[in-house]
Amino acid sequence: MKKLRLLKMLPKRYNFVNETGKRHSHLKVIGFAGREKLSGNALWLVECDCGERTIVRGSHLRCGQTRSCGHLLLESVRKHGASKLPEYKVFTEAKQRCTNPRSWSWHLYGGRGIKFKFKNFAEFFAAVGLRPSPRHQIDRFPDNNGNYEVGNVRWALPWQNALNRRTSLKRAA
Repeated sequence: MKKLRLLKMLPKRYNFVNETGKRHSHLKVIGFAGREKLSGNALWLVECDCGERTIVRGSHLRCGQTRSCGHLLLESVRKHGASKLPEYKVFTEAKQRCTNPRSWSWHLYGGRGIKFKFKNFAEFFAAVGLRPSPRHQIDRFPDNNGNYEVGNVRWALPWQNALNRRTSLKRAA
């Protein structure tokens, strides 16, 4: 695990809000961790109720955008499903391609023998995690002809996904 360092001195600026010792949802602020290089926003070292430590932007703490280290999202997925998450849409589309003969792309996936081996969304989400950006797509890698299963799926940018096609001369690294 990466060692997180704490700065000794707090900035002396009029718009600086000292968060040290405060509690925000499941996070307890341990101390000041510096500023973002481009924007100058304050960063704070926080400890989650689960014991995980991470660095969070101060404005995200105050407005409630960041409420935990990420374990709340995983718990929500396990308990309630996550039909509103963009990852859920990717999950259902990949499942349809492999299991529904009426799907327009079934002949490229299920028709070729590619199977969707995730039992539920929680298992899929645990394997791939959060989508890094809206541009990322699901990709079967390292085996493009393999199934959608643990160890053979990843989030990839369009150019990476294009290199991993059957028709590509180069394979993505």
